[in-house]
Amino acid sequence: EIVASVQRVSDIIGEISAATGEQSTGIAQVNVAIAQLDQATQQNAALVEEGAAAAESLREQAGRLSQVVSRFQLAAGPGTALAAPGPLAARRPAPPAKAVAQAVVAKAQAQSRTSPRPLPPNVPANVPTLPASSALPAPGDAAEGDWESF
Repeated sequence: EIVASVQRVSDIIGEISAATGEQSTGIAQVNVAIAQLDQATQQNAALVEEGAAAAESLREQAGRLSQVVSRFQLAAGPGTALAAPGPLAARRPAPPAKAVAQAVVAKAQAQSRTSPRPLPPNVPANVPTLPASSALPAPGDAAEGDWESF
């Protein structure tokens, strides 16, 4: 009977040991889950901070844009109203940027082949030009003795 009692106590101690191991594994899993939640919370806090900074930046930019745009005045005669642009569906879609860029380059190339480049409007047409032979020497071409003191 004592041997049977010792055997039962031994079995109970084994079950307690197995339960302790399972609890330890469960606690480790809970710790991993808590660490993941903490990491996600920190990431969310960082994203919220970035979002707040972006919102503040947009607010400042909108204020500056409002100041810049407020300098423009729309001329409308008495009794005339400025028409608001129509809905987006009524507007013609803009051409692709690549096609526009190619058209601009082609037009510029065609103009450069057909006519000389005009002078800017503030330059008189009778301004003399230097012949190609009178080009300035390169900086390294001057001899040391050519320098003057002021």
